[in-house]
Amino acid sequence: MREWVALDLETTGLSNRSDAIIEVGAVRFSARGDIAEYQSMVNPGRRLPRFIRQLTGIAQSEVDGAPDFDDVAPELARFIGGATVIAHNAPFDMGFLRAGGLDHAGPVCDTRDLAYLARPAARSYALEELARAETVSHDRPHRALDDARAVRDVFLALMPDFAALDPGTLAEIRRLARRSNWNVAALLDSAEDFAPRRAAAPARLPAPLIGGRDLAKRLAQPPAVRPAETAAPIDVDAVARALSAGSPFADAVPGFEERPQQIEMARAVAETVNGGARLIAEAGTGVGKSLAYLLPAAIYAVQNGKRAVVSTNTINLQEQLIGKDLPMLKEALTRIAPEIGEKLRFSQLKGRANYLCYKRWRRARESADLEPDQARAIAKTLLWMPDTQTGDRAEINLGHRGAAAAWNRMSAARARDCPDISGPCFLRAARESAWASHIVVVNHALLASDLAYEGSAIPDYDVLVIDEAHNFEDAATDQLGWRAAPSDLDEILAELGMERNGLLAQSAAAVDPAKAQAAGESAALIQSALPSLREEAARLFGELIPAAVPAERRASAAFPSEIRATAAHRAAPAWEDARTGWENFDILMGDAVRAIDKLAETL
Repeated sequence: MREWVALDLETTGLSNRSDAIIEVGAVRFSARGDIAEYQSMVNPGRRLPRFIRQLTGIAQSEVDGAPDFDDVAPELARFIGGATVIAHNAPFDMGFLRAGGLDHAGPVCDTRDLAYLARPAARSYALEELARAETVSHDRPHRALDDARAVRDVFLALMPDFAALDPGTLAEIRRLARRSNWNVAALLDSAEDFAPRRAAAPARLPAPLIGGRDLAKRLAQPPAVRPAETAAPIDVDAVARALSAGSPFADAVPGFEERPQQIEMARAVAETVNGGARLIAEAGTGVGKSLAYLLPAAIYAVQNGKRAVVSTNTINLQEQLIGKDLPMLKEALTRIAPEIGEKLRFSQLKGRANYLCYKRWRRARESADLEPDQARAIAKTLLWMPDTQTGDRAEINLGHRGAAAAWNRMSAARARDCPDISGPCFLRAARESAWASHIVVVNHALLASDLAYEGSAIPDYDVLVIDEAHNFEDAATDQLGWRAAPSDLDEILAELGMERNGLLAQSAAAVDPAKAQAAGESAALIQSALPSLREEAARLFGELIPAAVPAERRASAAFPSEIRATAAHRAAPAWEDARTGWENFDILMGDAVRAIDKLAETL
């Protein structure tokens, strides 16, 4: 039977170079139960920071009389022996041990990694939050022995889920771990120790390796809504009656209160939709504006086979509309008008980067060279994919920044030129769901993109509601503007032309010997153009910045050395003064690009 040691340290701070250990706690255990515990205070040789005293409850007097870590380290090393060490955020604890002279040579595993896989949608992977979620006792957080016990209990709560996985999925996660040197492999190798618990603890992760055909079948969407031959107007009075106290609709809405402003706004929205006009409404808190526009929009869309788009600025409002307001509206409408409520369909549509690309994910799985962050993200989505209906990153907690970068390499953001429309596609499913919906909720950024690219992002619609409209200008500026800094372009050109390690030199050296002469000529042509390109780029930015940024802002110490150009800037007369510089740069860049294309043909 394998043995593990759950370990936790308390320290004077976060840096193992400048801070010191003040307490050590460890629990040695197996799948059958505890074996032994170890706890010791440690003298850091300094005053404890006030924050640490308050966080841990450890008094200065407790560490002043404690042994130095040099005396504690041999005892701790003997206690660990050859067992696998388990810690929460293991790099932190092991970094302090190494800095103190204890370099554990055996396997080290992280319960954060286990939770990251087993609980993909967890709000937090902090030890206290996980202990609470897994109903684990954790009475004295930020004390080493109690934290070590919590690490043990979280480990014991999560491991049966991995023991219950089908062998193919477990083997795939092991494979990803070994190919990336991800330290979760040692834990997964011991999953069978928990197999007897399978009957007592049903699998929370019934995740067989999913095939593309099964996924494509699950992602199939209803047909698109079909417009009626003649449009029927909204009954404005019926909308007002529905929002009045005592109506069947009001009785079906939990906690409904009649609000005169809500009725007034709903009337105005209904009349505007009927007349094909535009309406600007300012509705303060408590008016119930969401229901005031959703009710007439839903009635009009369903009875006419039309589509209404609701654009919001914040994620919170999107989630409220999709998760609360629209389901409540559908249920209430079903009670008073089943022919509308039962037919009402709604969905949320987001930008490409929010959706997993199955083909890019599969390609990442098959990659021969993986970083640990990539392996974690692939394994996490592997366990999530059998359950997700959307492939939306909002369903899972990606965690730290490295995981977000790994997601970006698997998302549909860079799958714009996908040559194959067959097979499963979460982005296509989301768009098909939008085509099949009467109400589609989007954000301002996606709406701005749709307007800029002539309706390529959102299905056709007849009613548009821009909620939180006061934020739309900023959202459109962020989405449709662009940023450029002189240093960015200069860095790219410098990297391209470095004599030994530049991309040109590497490309020319990598070609077939038979094509070396042609490659060398192309590389030399590009190389000769680079000085002029860099010089012209500097001149271009010198002309663009005055055109895009007011003089008073350029004089400000806070002014960044970059351009953030918007459509308004480009329409200004001063922008025309930069045209000549841009045309000169464009000609030089065009020559370089043609030479690069020629070089690429030889590779």
